[in-house]
This record gives sequence, C-alpha cells and structure tokens, in this order.
Amino acid sequence: MSQLIEEPRLFENLCSTHYLGLGFILVKRNRGKPGIDDVSIADFEANLDEELSQLQQELSNWTYQPSPVRRVEIPKPER
Repeated sequence: MSQLIEEPRLFENLCSTHYLGLGFILVKRNRGKPGIDDVSIADFEANLDEELSQLQQELSNWTYQPSPVRRVEIPKPER
C-alpha cells in the first residue's frame, strides 16, 4: 500500500508572510502606485512586518475585504 504524500496547498502558501513579502518586493520593483486607499509603497514598507502580518491574518481568517479598483478612462481617437 503506497503512502499518501500531502502536497502543500496553494492558498496556505499564498497566505504565508514569506510569499506576501515576495509579492511586496515585486510591486516595489515595478514602482507600484498607491491604490484607492492612497497608501504609498514607502508608507507600506515603513510598517512592512505589521502590514504583512495583518494581511496574512485577514487572508487566513477569510476576513480580507479588497478595496475597489481605481478606474482610469483612456481616451481613444474617433475613427
């Protein structure tokens, strides 16, 4: 009888502060802009451990409520 090997779960990995921190590094590298909440990369980074810990807790508890996406209209030339 073969042993069942439990594979890591994607959501559990995504909820780890390690992967959330890697995500922040990528956003910072891409010069991410503040979202609708006006929190800049520098402001987020100033409290990085606390912010990532709070985000991890909200994701794990299924209490995370994302803010609406900021919409920007791009003018198109008329044909």
